Amino acid sequence: MKLSDSVLTAISGLPAALRAVVEAELAAGNEIAEVLHYPVPPAGVGIRLVRPLTVPLTAATAGVRGCRFPAWDGSSGYSDELRHNFVLGPGSTSSDPPDMDEVRNAASNSPLDRFEHSLRIDYEKWREGIGYDIDAIREASSEERALIEARLLERGLRDWRDVEALAVVNSPRASEALRSAMTSRNHEVALAVARFAPDLLDEAERTALIVRGLEEATFYN
Repeated sequence: MKLSDSVLTAISGLPAALRAVVEAELAAGNEIAEVLHYPVPPAGVGIRLVRPLTVPLTAATAGVRGCRFPAWDGSSGYSDELRHNFVLGPGSTSSDPPDMDEVRNAASNSPLDRFEHSLRIDYEKWREGIGYDIDAIREASSEERALIEARLLERGLRDWRDVEALAVVNSPRASEALRSAMTSRNHEVALAVARFAPDLLDEAERTALIVRGLEEATFYN
């Protein structure tokens, strides 16, 4: 289909990862139904397609997440991490009014959203030793788990929480990052590998980590 100048301008305003999704959909035969703006220009832009999206999310599309928005019309598709920009499929044709409690719960209780929320560690969580939402990782779809993995690797291993989360992700890239963390000068991170990913170490490596921690770590730090 021939795209108007306004549509081309809207597409060019999308983040690169979302722009790639639109281009892949168009190449697969999908069409653009309309341009939407969220919440007000120029904070973001949305592209609604004629047919549901078929492009899968992978670790290569870091920064893109699945979404249902606007929730009241049943649209689903992808957004950026801040939910300022969207690529959506067609809305629902149902005339029934939505259950707003259900809409709010669906928006806030997806595994990906729950995990993202759990990354915010306040003083109370730090003091009580509360980690990230590990159940959210276990319940995540393969696409969501790939995004969680990419998010953790982008952040880097800061403390035991990141190590625990990557151990649950349990992918080749996660295991590689954990193996590298064994040599970290952050003893909390290095010893967390022995705690949460013991299968990655043999007995000699575990002993070496503990000895190094006893020799070099600052106690009660």
